[in-house]
Amino acid sequence: MIMKNLKKILLLFCVFLGILFADNIYATGFSANWVDIMILHNGKYRVIIKYINLNIGEYREAYVDFESKKEAIQVFQKLALGADFYWGDRGTIHFHDKADKPNPY
Repeated sequence: MIMKNLKKILLLFCVFLGILFADNIYATGFSANWVDIMILHNGKYRVIIKYINLNIGEYREAYVDFESKKEAIQVFQKLALGADFYWGDRGTIHFHDKADKPNPY
C-alpha cells in the first residue's frame, strides 16, 4: 500500500517537473528581420542575421560562416524569404508548412 502511494507521488512529481521546465525542453524558432551576405578576407562567406528574441524582448544579431559560396547563398535566400531558423546546425533553417485551413479552438 505504501509502495503504491510512493509511486503515485513520484509520478506526480515527475509530471510537475516536466510542466515546470517545459519551456526549456522545446526549441524556439526565430525569423530574420534583416539578412546580409559578405565575403570575408579569408575567402569565407558570412551570412549576417538580425532578429528579435520575443521571449526576452531583445533585438539580436547572429552570423554563420560558410566555405562554400553556393551554400551561403542558399541559406541567405531561405532567410530572406522568411524561413525560420534555430540555434544549432545550419540544416535547422527551414520553412514551416502553411495550414490549408484555420484550426478552430
